[in-house]
Amino acid sequence: MSLKKEVMKEYLSSIILTVCLMCPVPALAGVPLETVKG
Repeated sequence: MSLKKEVMKEYLSSIILTVCLMCPVPALAGVPLETVKG
């Protein structure tokens, strides 16, 4: 039971980490693109 809990914690933290890394990328990429388009 505790092993499953650890695995879930690892899984969730990896998802959160991925989201945190992914979110700024389009935002940072979008700023120059929008300014070039505008």
